[in-house]
Amino acid sequence: MIEEGKLGNYIEVFGGQIISRITAKDSNSNFAKTILVVTPKSIYNGCLHKSDMAEETVCQEVDSKKITQIGDLVIKLSSPYDCAIVRQGEEGLVVPSFCAIIRAHDIDKKYLLAFLNSNACKDQLKKLVMGSVVSMIPIGKLREVVIPIPENKDQYKIGKDYEDIANNIEVLRKIINLEQKKNDIIMYDLMDIITL
Repeated sequence: MIEEGKLGNYIEVFGGQIISRITAKDSNSNFAKTILVVTPKSIYNGCLHKSDMAEETVCQEVDSKKITQIGDLVIKLSSPYDCAIVRQGEEGLVVPSFCAIIRAHDIDKKYLLAFLNSNACKDQLKKLVMGSVVSMIPIGKLREVVIPIPENKDQYKIGKDYEDIANNIEVLRKIINLEQKKNDIIMYDLMDIITL
């Protein structure tokens, strides 16, 4: 049996940190710490990619609600509204104001990730911001999204299937990058030969 509910019944949402409010203005600050900040381009295929994140020096502690924990979901609040799950080794990242942290309860986190990355969810998000000047989804509107709630075993299966797909996409992305590097090496070698 499949029920439906508002997303807000199954999650807590925390807005991200306005980075300019915490960055070190000068080097004379008594508190200076380098942090890793999630960027929109670091959220894709259901994963966070540290290589696409930014480093910032902050002059004060960051609110713990704006820092990732294992199992959190991080969602872009602007189109295309991609979402990623925080895995081991990705805790302690600062989430900026154009993203939000979602903490799920009474719902499988991987199922929620699969739903949030689906066109069914993204179409709802687009409708919720239709007519507004900015395509950024307010956190209150995010809670209004309608989500189907299948039985726990079905949530688990859908979440696991999505995770497998995301892992396969990641492997293919790495293979493509390696093939592109291989091609570059071949071309540089050929250039070296003709310039001798």
